[in-house]
Amino acid sequence: MSGLAVRGVLSLLLLCVGAAGLVAQNTREAIAADFEKRRDKVLAEAGQRHLRLGSWAREAGLVPQATAQFLRAVEVSRGKNPGAQTVLAYMRGLGDAFWNVRRKRIPKATLAEFDKRAAANEAKTRKDHLDLATRAIASKLVEQAKEHYRSVLELGGELQCDDKGVWRIEGKRIDEELGQWLSDQSATDKQGRKVFEAAGAAAPRLEGLTVHEDELLQVRTDLPGDAAARLHALGSALLPHLRERLEGAPTRRLVLTVFAKRDDYVAYLTARGMANHAVASGLADGGTFQTLVSAQRVSGEMLGDPELQALVLHELSHLYFFGVAPAGMPEWYSEGFAESFGAQGTFTWDGTTLTVGGKLPAERLVADRPNMLPLRLLFDARALILLGTDRAKANAYYTQCWALHRFLREDDCPWRDRFAFFEAKCRGQVLGAPQEGRSVPDPAPAGAQFLQLFGEDLDRLEAAFTEWLGKQ
Repeated sequence: MSGLAVRGVLSLLLLCVGAAGLVAQNTREAIAADFEKRRDKVLAEAGQRHLRLGSWAREAGLVPQATAQFLRAVEVSRGKNPGAQTVLAYMRGLGDAFWNVRRKRIPKATLAEFDKRAAANEAKTRKDHLDLATRAIASKLVEQAKEHYRSVLELGGELQCDDKGVWRIEGKRIDEELGQWLSDQSATDKQGRKVFEAAGAAAPRLEGLTVHEDELLQVRTDLPGDAAARLHALGSALLPHLRERLEGAPTRRLVLTVFAKRDDYVAYLTARGMANHAVASGLADGGTFQTLVSAQRVSGEMLGDPELQALVLHELSHLYFFGVAPAGMPEWYSEGFAESFGAQGTFTWDGTTLTVGGKLPAERLVADRPNMLPLRLLFDARALILLGTDRAKANAYYTQCWALHRFLREDDCPWRDRFAFFEAKCRGQVLGAPQEGRSVPDPAPAGAQFLQLFGEDLDRLEAAFTEWLGKQ
């Protein structure tokens, strides 16, 4: 065969190979486009379910839950349901007259029905992600499959590996490489059970991890003995009190992680990009919907039971509030709310019955009063800064937040109704809620709302509060 003929044959072969590669590339692109089209439809419908539930909730008088559902519609649809943003904007645009109405107490049956519907929505969304992941694997779209399998775990899905090394998620078999990747996104308890780990592979793994849970609360700890069960009992006893106060419950299970060693607690915060919070011994992380607590002081001493219980109650109260309607409330309000349920000396717990809402001991009020701040400074103060610089002032800050929150809710407080309106509007509009890449709430909008409502009366409010405080 002549050189010219050989070159012709080679050119033809190269042309065929190139055409085949182009066909394969076009096929892969077509498969990916088809998957994206299916995914967008599924996500849009997931958002629509939450819009329907939000509309039902509003009609039933569950206003904060309604707006939270509209916000959830935006989250789960991932931008594929334009109506979700429209409805959320409408709720936030309602005039003051809407939020000023004194609303009737919500019947327990209505709250229970909302909880049932919300749980069904989350379960359906979890199944949707499982179906999308399965479809992605069938289409050899591995990265898309990982994304949706991770969402399954985050929404409570179960990952298992049997004694033969076979991996399954929600009972469906997956290959070993994918199973191991998902395992890296999980923590393993001492029985070998996998639970979703929001901080992923960067989180420290705890030896002797125990998990105690029900459908409302999951407790994880490496404290010895039956600590997980005891902390779960305490947290479970708190939930009805919070439900009564907020007339609602989170639509997702609360997660409480208690670290026996402070080094592990700090390492976890660092993995979450929140190392600056390590000056405190507890944190409600709304971005991952869990509460993190260190059972060990900076000095190395372990917290006593009353201190640990108070810390757990305080931080769980933060997370519960966020779970019902994730408004970014002013810090003094948030700390005052949490101290209402978890300040030492204000609750009793005998292992079975939890009583909350008591007054702070008089000796603590007396000790902290010299370090209390004028209200204008209190509103600008930050707990983390105080905890890192002056513990005495930090203690006084928490005491003052508790006191102001309680004062504004007293029956004979002249500003009681105005404060109730402030709460209703901020929670109903879910002001400052995390969205568009923000994982933590922004307290600035609600803080501005408070000053708008109370600014002109601030001197009178401070005088009345100081007088009330002196009588406690």
